[in-house]
Amino acid sequence: MGSFSLSVLVGLCIFLPGAAFVLGLTRLYNPSAPGSPIDQHFSAGLALAVAANVLLHGICFSLATGYTRAHGLPEPDVGPVLALLSGDLKSAWGKAGVQSLTEFPLSISAYFLTATTIAWAAGILANRLITLQPRASWAELLKPQEVSFVWLTTEVQLDGVCYLFAGPVQEFSIGKDGNLERVVLPYAVKKPFPLRKRKSASGTCPDSGLQEAQSSKELDGGWIEIPGETLVLQLKDSKTVNLDYFYEEDSPVGVEP
Repeated sequence: MGSFSLSVLVGLCIFLPGAAFVLGLTRLYNPSAPGSPIDQHFSAGLALAVAANVLLHGICFSLATGYTRAHGLPEPDVGPVLALLSGDLKSAWGKAGVQSLTEFPLSISAYFLTATTIAWAAGILANRLITLQPRASWAELLKPQEVSFVWLTTEVQLDGVCYLFAGPVQEFSIGKDGNLERVVLPYAVKKPFPLRKRKSASGTCPDSGLQEAQSSKELDGGWIEIPGETLVLQLKDSKTVNLDYFYEEDSPVGVEP
């Protein structure tokens, strides 16, 4: 194993407890966003991981030193660790570090595994000390408890025509910034929205939506059923989203499924 590969491996092992602490500290991040927490707040997570890593290694190293002294075992030394981390295998400390890896692989592995486990548990316990302002998340709004299904209604502009799209939410996707990106509706209806004039890139919103509604078979309330198995709506540019919660005894009002 080359000196560079060995130094990288040592660096990863040293940084592992700090990373485990940050991953256990889940309340620091937005729970509605997908992906790992470090992706959402890389700079804050990295700084916290480094600080926690120094503190945790200081505590664990002190405990390991006390344990070895009490049992008459070889005491851990920081010098060989720093030599391996820098890739200096030819110095006395570097040779001592390589020899320690050969003679005490189980003890070294036990140290890092114990330190990582303690760090992860400490991160979980630290969640109780963090107080965050309550905020509505799309994951909670679109998947509430004890609800049969969620009926979503949103306003979308297509070719300058304003429509209301509605349907039960089957799946949804949330961006890393916590915004709702798209929803999947197994059944969907649309309705022209000529309640007020809205300007588009080409000018004012035309009356083609009214003509389509008059020439198509309408449901109750002027809704038009959209054919197909599922409908995927991109909601990045949607300004208004309305949610209705229905239970087993309820049914959507004004729309025939």
